[in-house]
Amino acid sequence: MLGDDIYMRPEDTRFVMLDDLTAAKLDEMRAKGYQPALVTETSKGNFQAWVMLPQSLAEDARSFAGKALARKFEADPASTDWRHFGRLPGFTNQKPERRNERKMQPFVLVAEAAGHICGMGQQLVEWVEEQVARAKAEVARARGEAEERRRLVAIETAPQPAPGRLGVGYQFLHLARQQVDQGKAAGRPIDWSNVDFAVAKILAGAGHQAGEIEAAIIEHSPN
Repeated sequence: MLGDDIYMRPEDTRFVMLDDLTAAKLDEMRAKGYQPALVTETSKGNFQAWVMLPQSLAEDARSFAGKALARKFEADPASTDWRHFGRLPGFTNQKPERRNERKMQPFVLVAEAAGHICGMGQQLVEWVEEQVARAKAEVARARGEAEERRRLVAIETAPQPAPGRLGVGYQFLHLARQQVDQGKAAGRPIDWSNVDFAVAKILAGAGHQAGEIEAAIIEHSPN
């Protein structure tokens, strides 16, 4: 291990780490209720802080919390992911630019080890969970819209051969396209529930089973 950087990360999933903090920013964290459970000095005047939350967070939520705190206290934004490790006290920081006045690699020191939960922790957890849920909902909405567009394109470009020579799924696409084209020709807005119902009736009349028709609608309908 001689000449190596040694890192660590708690198994406890309540911790969020901030890197490249100044002493002034640490004071600001304490003043605003974000007092760290552990602070290490990784080189002269340069600190890492481990903030302990009152409860565990999912990995993506911990990363989100780290990014939020890094923005608030001007920490390194590239070191906020939940996978990120901190430097282990008792070993040296091997970055050449961190050499001390004696041209030696500095030891990583424990600057503070209060071990307490962050005072603003509960508010932070609630805010992070709300923001992560909102972001996931937005991603799901965007994916849903993309899938709807994909299905619409599939219907608008559906094959034109007679439905009897196609599988149930392709028959659905072909018949749905007919319904859409007829609606457009009549100047009617597309109502996908009506399209699904009309196509289902045609397929049922052609002798297809309800399960087959349902599967085709689930797979192909934008509704």
